[in-house]
Amino acid sequence: AARPKLQIPQSATGFVSVGVICARKDQLFFIAPLASLVRRHPDLVLVLVGPVLEPEYRARLEAEITHGQLGSHVMFAGYQENPWDYYDAADAMVFASREEGFGTVVIEAMARGLPVLVRRLPGVNDTFVEQGSSGFLFDDAGGFQAGASALASDPALRRTMGERGRAFVADHYDIDEVAARYLAIYGHPTDAVAA
Repeated sequence: AARPKLQIPQSATGFVSVGVICARKDQLFFIAPLASLVRRHPDLVLVLVGPVLEPEYRARLEAEITHGQLGSHVMFAGYQENPWDYYDAADAMVFASREEGFGTVVIEAMARGLPVLVRRLPGVNDTFVEQGSSGFLFDDAGGFQAGASALASDPALRRTMGERGRAFVADHYDIDEVAARYLAIYGHPTDAVAA
């Protein structure tokens, strides 16, 4: 239901990546493998959600998209105050960031029931993405392609992984529980959450 207003074809297999457009987030990493992926999955669409932090990096992305003839397979959505519609319109979330303090957008995607395919960041996202259960962690282009192809090929796998991810987030990242933990760190009683 979210796709028509976002101009994403109903028949597409949609991957979303949320984050500022810059070298650290490494959206360029997706473009080379995408060319071979769309040969096997011609309905694959990658939606990049986020503001441009580095204009020269966006120019490199556009050059690679043109070179790979991927114009109909990559969409730039720009900055979105609330990216929820993009999560809802997607079949999976992909994330190639090379450095993160936590990776909130991955948790957000899991909370929306999306399977995730993310670069392994030891001590960060490997603490909440269970390999092969709620998503896939990749270390290189081959790992990304394998995970992306598995997700693009199998709606049942996407659904199962998405359900597991949503359950994990509900069990471990409930906002009231997180708020109570923060309050406890600062010496406030847990029942202060209600107040």
